[in-house]
Amino acid sequence: MQLNFIFHEKKIISFSWQHLLLIVSLSIMTCGVALCIRPNFGSSVIATIPFIIALAEEASIVSLFTIVEYTHIMNFLFIGLQILILHQRFPRIQLFQFIIGFVFGFLLDVNM
Repeated sequence: MQLNFIFHEKKIISFSWQHLLLIVSLSIMTCGVALCIRPNFGSSVIATIPFIIALAEEASIVSLFTIVEYTHIMNFLFIGLQILILHQRFPRIQLFQFIIGFVFGFLLDVNM
């Protein structure tokens, strides 16, 4: 019984550590994106499409969405395309990409 408890405790610690590292790395990544976009240095690879669309809308003086909102839309479209392409072979655990995409957008908004 004691051995089983120790095994579950290690799994919980490992799970928590992995997710903490994920949040820290997403935060560093979004900080890098913000550091590229804010001083008008350009864009990082991950935010190129939302950045270009947002710039095009600013040029026409009507901005429908922010870069963060376009990033959310792009992430949802990419995950939707994965589901359409893989159909039955799409692992359901991959639906957590929606949460990670939302967290990425939220952290990008915080860093911007």
